[in-house]
Amino acid sequence: MSETQENASVHSLRAANGQQSENTHHFIGREVHKCGFLRLKQKSSATNATTNAAKYWVVFCVSNECEPNLEFYVERQPLNQRKNSHAVFNHSLKNCIHVSPSIVIDERENDFEFAITLDTQVLRLSAHTRELMDDWIDCIRNKLRQLKILCPKDNYYSKEPSLTFRRTSLPSVRPLPPIPSQQSSNNNDTHSSPNSSARDIESNGESSNHQNALSPNATNALYEPLFNSQRLASATSQLSTEVNSGDSLDRELASRGSLAASQQTQPLSLRESQVLKLQREISHKDGVRVMIRKKDSYESIALVDCLGSVFVAGWKQKQYPQLHNTFHIGDSVISICGQRIQSAAEAYRLIKQQPLIIEIIVQRVPFGKAFIIRRDYESQDLGIVRDGNSAEVIDIIPDSLADKCGISLKAPATNTRHGNECNWVITEINNRPLNLYFKGNEVKDRLNAIGRDISLLLQPSDFIKVIKKQLKSFKNYRDYIVQ
Repeated sequence: MSETQENASVHSLRAANGQQSENTHHFIGREVHKCGFLRLKQKSSATNATTNAAKYWVVFCVSNECEPNLEFYVERQPLNQRKNSHAVFNHSLKNCIHVSPSIVIDERENDFEFAITLDTQVLRLSAHTRELMDDWIDCIRNKLRQLKILCPKDNYYSKEPSLTFRRTSLPSVRPLPPIPSQQSSNNNDTHSSPNSSARDIESNGESSNHQNALSPNATNALYEPLFNSQRLASATSQLSTEVNSGDSLDRELASRGSLAASQQTQPLSLRESQVLKLQREISHKDGVRVMIRKKDSYESIALVDCLGSVFVAGWKQKQYPQLHNTFHIGDSVISICGQRIQSAAEAYRLIKQQPLIIEIIVQRVPFGKAFIIRRDYESQDLGIVRDGNSAEVIDIIPDSLADKCGISLKAPATNTRHGNECNWVITEINNRPLNLYFKGNEVKDRLNAIGRDISLLLQPSDFIKVIKKQLKSFKNYRDYIVQ
């Protein structure tokens, strides 16, 4: 095998449970996503200048499904090793900020440099081809985005501002001091005016304390009613109405805020977020747009004719691992670069004619259904009865976990000539595709994987049988089998 093939291949192998050293936590699994020879450029501590790049066997792996690491070895290592005891360097990527290629690349010396920026240092690596550099960048970026370490390339929507109620202040309804005027010689009016003025104010619900401070010898012209009683009553009722409405609005906003806070306190797990994203894409009947490079799609994707449409039956997983985050087995290709597709041959012809970037509209697994199952404890039975070691589901145990999450016993048939119903077939477990041509206990081991959350993608068995039959018509069809 050439060095280029070694660098481009990606293997996903899970090790059995083991114990690490006394200073580390319990080791559950180690999944290798990419490996190959790269050059590591380091700076001299004395001169702060870049020294000659040393060649290392670099392994990008994920431990315990949540701890990405970059391991450096002097020599090539077997892929099925459980520990990294022979690693020269071991850098954790949990605090990775970004992964990007170098701005200036010296192509004459076959030195294609890219950088992995951590919170404490910058790892400068170089590959001998541009394609190999792009593959490393895509693989690391996609996995770190899947682990929510790097931000996805989507629009960012911030939280909407909370609505605050501001009460409008009304002018005070308390009476103003009296306005002095000319005195009158009528003594009878002198005794009656203060009392009538006091009665007007008291009838409007206000205190008459101001009257106690007035002189008992004041004349009638010194006082007059300051407020119309009808206008004062309407102003008072308006104030009480606004205060009551403001209190009710505050209570409503408080209840909404408490509900939103309770929902935010329960973050979604990785499996739940993957299933929700897939369910949204399945429900989008107009299709999902994917952008891929021509070199990653031409002669690397197995497109087959089935049921009057073009479907994805597989891809070359070892040479093009980045396609794992782009396609699913059973995707229907609607159009390529704006032109609707009628056959697989037409799709390959359009892909060949495009220059660099290809826009593909796919309908995400139109016959599939995604489910998330949460166990109450480790190794709890899901209640799914399979046909031998295959992925075909022949029975669902009543009141089991699979039954409670909504998995039906039968799937709607895609070809009604043989009946309206057929069995389900599991095509993905935990966002990883299953081998359509199952081997050994692969399906059983994946279903019994460590962890309480498990996600499943089910598709009708008659549809999968046609996909398998069409895939076998490809030359070297085994290269297109994903697992």
